[in-house]
Amino acid sequence: MLRTLFFASLCTFAAQAAHAVNFAFVPDAFKLQWQMVPDAKIFLRNLGQFNPGFQGCCYNYYIDPTTPIGKSQWTVLFARMTASQGITIGVDAAAQVGPVTYLGNW
Repeated sequence: MLRTLFFASLCTFAAQAAHAVNFAFVPDAFKLQWQMVPDAKIFLRNLGQFNPGFQGCCYNYYIDPTTPIGKSQWTVLFARMTASQGITIGVDAAAQVGPVTYLGNW
C-alpha cells in the first residue's frame, strides 16, 4: 500500500513538473522584436534577452492572431508596446517552439 501511494505521488509530481510554465518579464514592451510571417503568426524574436531560460532568436514563440486568443494577445501586447509598458509573457516550455500561452501584468 505504501509503495503504491509513493509511486502515485511520484507520478503526480512528475506530471506537474512537465507542465511548468516559463515566464519572461519584459520591462519595456517596445524593446520586443517581432516578425509577422506569411501564415499570419507573429514571432517574438528576442525573449531570450529578458529570460536566459528562453531560446534565442528567432522563430520559437509566437502569437497566432487568426485565433480568438491570439487576437486578444496581440491587441494587448501591441498596446503595451505603444505605451512602452512592461508585460509578462509565458510559454508552456521555453525549450520548445510553441505559442505564447500566458500574457499579463502582475
